[in-house]
Amino acid sequence: MDARSLRELELDGVMRLYAPLAPPAEVASTPPRCLAATFVPGLDWLVVASGEEGAPFSTAETKLLDAMLAAAGGARLPEGFADFDAAITRHRARLLVVLGQEAAVELLGTAGALHELRGRLHHCRDLPAIVTFHPAELLEAPKMKARAWEDLIFARRNTSKA
Repeated sequence: MDARSLRELELDGVMRLYAPLAPPAEVASTPPRCLAATFVPGLDWLVVASGEEGAPFSTAETKLLDAMLAAAGGARLPEGFADFDAAITRHRARLLVVLGQEAAVELLGTAGALHELRGRLHHCRDLPAIVTFHPAELLEAPKMKARAWEDLIFARRNTSKA
């Protein structure tokens, strides 16, 4: 028996050993994802993120998002988060602020990395759009908050031009 066949046998043995420990498919499945949006009337922004249906942000993420919007000069509507399609129809946003790579890929139809999408003006449904970090990313890596602030300044500049 050659070394390759031996490795395959070893791998097969390991897979058989740990297979009973794998969770059932229904447990391992992820909750449905949706695009949620909230309108920021003082800035005329529609903030969009991908998240779990019914609860796109954790409490900590929502607090951080509210603080970011307040620092930029706005506050989201108290109605909370709505389905993106409903929100874009209902509000007259002048700019989309897209939070995180997952939402950017879905809305902009691009597979670029987040750092490649930031700092540029994009377009989605006849609206200018900017991409920045999702609050979850900022909670995990607080040093990125300065970059997120740069993105919000970029958004402010582009809202005034719109």
